[in-house]
Amino acid sequence: MPPSDPLSDYRIVVQLQAGSGEVANMRLLLVADLLRRSIEGIRRRNTALVLLTNDRPPTTRRSEQGIYLPPGGFQVKSAQLSTGSAEVAMAFSSGSFDTIITSSRPADQLAGRRILRVGAVSSHAGSALHEIVADLINEDPLALKLALLRFHHESPAELSRARAHRAIETLQRWRFKVAGWHDMPRTKPAQQLLTMQRALATNLDSATVLNLMHRIETDPRQPSGYKYAAFRDIDRILALNLGYLIGKRRG
Repeated sequence: MPPSDPLSDYRIVVQLQAGSGEVANMRLLLVADLLRRSIEGIRRRNTALVLLTNDRPPTTRRSEQGIYLPPGGFQVKSAQLSTGSAEVAMAFSSGSFDTIITSSRPADQLAGRRILRVGAVSSHAGSALHEIVADLINEDPLALKLALLRFHHESPAELSRARAHRAIETLQRWRFKVAGWHDMPRTKPAQQLLTMQRALATNLDSATVLNLMHRIETDPRQPSGYKYAAFRDIDRILALNLGYLIGKRRG
């Protein structure tokens, strides 16, 4: 039995769902990663993540729908423990978790101070979910991440062709603009950044954060260096690799 980690003071368990599909489980992992990064980046606390896998691996290279899920492609930090046993998970956490992340009822053996529920992933009428997801991943796995972050974690995430296209276009545009803003004189986006951090710290509200990012992007009153600093700082939590084009030749 693995020992508990004494250096980590905020413990999270993700209860993956057998039979729910890889996309549903990926959303659970993305929510868990957002929570971890928020706690580490905003509250300055260490975290430990446990995956309760129901005796199946949390992700596979190819799902039952034939979707290729690239390991590491979603910028998700690794878990400290992956186990099919709730008893082993509880022993690792010294008897209690700070947060249980699940899309259903937590296992009876799990104990935690907070249950964070994650909504299902579906597709808009007339669209096949696995085709939309496959197209997003083939373009950029982080485009799928961005598309899912537009929904509050408790709400069902309904993907469509239009939303997939918007996610791809937004990610490409933001990366291009961040690279352009990079060399401008910088000013600290204190109030805007605080507002975005508060939305994540209080309710893990990624949808509000993305809306605020759109406002910053299009605000003509804010200098480019301000926008760069805001996007850089919040991307440390969202992990969308918005600085990807910095230093690269752009045609």
